[in-house]
Amino acid sequence: LVGRPISYETVLPLGDGLMYHLVGVVAHSGGVGIGHYTAYVRSSSHAWFCYDDSLAPRACATAEALGARAYLLFYERC
Repeated sequence: LVGRPISYETVLPLGDGLMYHLVGVVAHSGGVGIGHYTAYVRSSSHAWFCYDDSLAPRACATAEALGARAYLLFYERC
């Protein structure tokens, strides 16, 4: 378990010309066995949206998705 935030970017270069774009972030708040999940999803128009089961989905800035304490990251190949 990592107790500090890990930085991540919208583009993940893996060498040999392979590039991946961040399309989703799942963030977790709380502790082990209890907590809350929030999802950040990039649309096909490259706009970011925040999905939280206690609120209606809303548009958000890329910086908000990058600032989340990520639990899972989803990248797609460019």
